[in-house]
Amino acid sequence: MRARGTKLKNTDKREMVVRAAKRMFRSPSKVTLKQAMFRAYHNSRKLARLAAPNAMQTLIDIAGNPDEEARVRVVASLALLDRAGVKPIDFDPTEGGGEGFDFNPRDYTTEELEVLEAALKLMVEKREEKEKVRAPRCDRR
Repeated sequence: MRARGTKLKNTDKREMVVRAAKRMFRSPSKVTLKQAMFRAYHNSRKLARLAAPNAMQTLIDIAGNPDEEARVRVVASLALLDRAGVKPIDFDPTEGGGEGFDFNPRDYTTEELEVLEAALKLMVEKREEKEKVRAPRCDRR
């Protein structure tokens, strides 16, 4: 303790700050710093797992209605999902190979094949029209 009216030296001030900080973050006896950090890590992962459904719902909502302000929420939600252990699954085209559509022209009559050909030509024409509309645009920054 210092006497009233005396000024503190810089070193004394630092020591007081360090003592106060140690008091704030001290752990119960017989708990090492490594154990305390281990506990804090697992508690934060548990909190992230609990908040993961809300983060996923936020991503779904933003996907339906994107805007400029949503960027920060998207990044925060993705970071939270990463820390919760939720990882995206890579798409494997070879997986589930039996579910594909097999087209065999021998299964159709000539009239049905003509209808299919007309439909495919219509699809190609529409796609070409869309590409022509998109082509003249330039990148504006």
